[in-house]
Amino acid sequence: MCIAGPNRSGKSVLARVLAGVALPSAGTVRLGGLAVASLSPNSPDCGIGYLPQTVDLLPGTVAENIARFGEATREQVEEAARSVGIHEWIESLPGGYETEVADPLFPMTGASARLIGLARAAFGKPPLLILDEPASGLDEMGLKAVRDFVAAAKERGATTIVLTHTPAFVDMADRTFVLKNGMAVELQRPEQQAQQASPNWSRLRGIGPAPVVAPAAGAAG
Repeated sequence: MCIAGPNRSGKSVLARVLAGVALPSAGTVRLGGLAVASLSPNSPDCGIGYLPQTVDLLPGTVAENIARFGEATREQVEEAARSVGIHEWIESLPGGYETEVADPLFPMTGASARLIGLARAAFGKPPLLILDEPASGLDEMGLKAVRDFVAAAKERGATTIVLTHTPAFVDMADRTFVLKNGMAVELQRPEQQAQQASPNWSRLRGIGPAPVVAPAAGAAG
């Protein structure tokens, strides 16, 4: 599912609510009958992989960040890295998977941090993936890596929700929604999307930012 919308339309707020990082002001978000907010994000068994718009890596190694600082085998960590196409790059680092992400001699770029964050979201093969602007700051190779990851996740049956302000993932989506005035409006049916590489994307360009009615609604999308 692709959820599109301009900046400040509330995409990141929605992503945090879906991931259980933020609580909704009313109602409950459930996954498999369980309230998302009750699931522990520290466990890969929670069933949710979340990539925030701004990726923060915690002090520690690349492997620890991918494994969410939990118990994990090297095979599990490498599997997550391979799924986003960064295994060879990590192996080329001075310490490989044991490279400290805060090493001043080899600082991580924003693109590198984003791809490590994506591997962190992929760790444990969660059945639900929520990706907020996954291609932000990436070049063409990075975008291809993200698209390949989304395609593979879809192939294995994972539910993937991509929130974005660009048309980069619309052609891959079974359903596409646009956020407008706090509501999600479906653009087209799946069979219509299959006929066009970028269906009616021009309709999104005329949609201005949603009115700011509360601090949360005005958060960066």
